[in-house]
Amino acid sequence: MPVTTRSEAAIAAVTSQLTRSNDPASILADIVSYAVSCLGLVGAAIVAKDADGVVQALCSAPADHSSGVWAELYVSAPVIEAVRQGTVVVVDDIRDDGHRWYEARELLASVGVSGVRVFPVRVHGVPVGALVAYSAQRWGLHRSSGVGQTLADLAGLALSQGPAEFRQSMAVDQIVNLIEAQVATNQAYGMLAEAGGTSIEAAAAVLAGYAHAYRVTQAEVAGWLIADSTRLDTVLSHVATSPLGAPPFGDPVT
Repeated sequence: MPVTTRSEAAIAAVTSQLTRSNDPASILADIVSYAVSCLGLVGAAIVAKDADGVVQALCSAPADHSSGVWAELYVSAPVIEAVRQGTVVVVDDIRDDGHRWYEARELLASVGVSGVRVFPVRVHGVPVGALVAYSAQRWGLHRSSGVGQTLADLAGLALSQGPAEFRQSMAVDQIVNLIEAQVATNQAYGMLAEAGGTSIEAAAAVLAGYAHAYRVTQAEVAGWLIADSTRLDTVLSHVATSPLGAPPFGDPVT
């Protein structure tokens, strides 16, 4: 099976598990196994910070990597640094990156590792761990870092899951919130279109541009406008080159 097809199948399988399974540990184990098979790795692990900030391996593949030298490599100093900073580590060949990986280089070489990738795992945007990937050969372009990061992102979703009943309740709440936000946004479109003498499509573009410029949601801007229609001129007169920062009319009202 071609690598791309294998990767697509793996991502689809994990995505399906996330919607049906209530076993994050099993999902994480499958993710590292898929990482090994899809990226042609000699080993992979998902590591995460515990309550005290100590980085530990949650699962690894192959199965015999749970102890010994491999267990040590998955929580080596460069990995810990990457996890704490939430950064991607890109090392095509450890022999070319002797400075950062100096402490672990001999240990990596002893088990036949050449290429390294560390993909951050985030929960709600906050770095909590990483997918650590080791290849026996130089990393090379045939190994997709995009697939690796996607698997790491799916791991973040798995870590954010709660019990099935909790997830169902949260889903209902989220749906209600989204409906309310869309109603407010549609109302704001109408207000902007009427005040500006323009179409709904043009008003939607203005609202979206304003929200993007100030790094807030369209629903937040809609709430501000609905709370005080005198703000319509502020949004309508906004230009894309305006300085970014807090919206000029203070805290959002939703």
